[in-house]
Amino acid sequence: MLAAGIILLCLTCCYFEFFAHAYSTGIRLVERAQNQALVLLLFGTTLAAAMLARVWRPNLVPATPMAPVLLAGLVGASLVFSPAGRLLRTEAARSRASVTRRSNATARCARAWSPRPLSCGTGLRRRC
Repeated sequence: MLAAGIILLCLTCCYFEFFAHAYSTGIRLVERAQNQALVLLLFGTTLAAAMLARVWRPNLVPATPMAPVLLAGLVGASLVFSPAGRLLRTEAARSRASVTRRSNATARCARAWSPRPLSCGTGLRRRC
């Protein structure tokens, strides 16, 4: 009962945040406030899931010993193929390309520069 109340409270708070902002300003909620609402929602659902798991743990006998591994794989796959994961891979590729370009440019500059013999102070370029 308490878990359902926590989920209901978090959903109500998130709805009120979005509704109050949209009603008062006429625009969508800014990204930072959306992130805070999402954190509240995730915290509330995680807390409720933990409470329910504690209560029903004796009744929840895994069908296979691989159930936790399969669940972790499912969560990992959903994170990898999410929009945030796609953005992370794109940014990592851009970063690697930028580092490669910089290292190539540095190597080119190092090859293009060659030391010249020092002059003996006479203004002529000859070896001493």
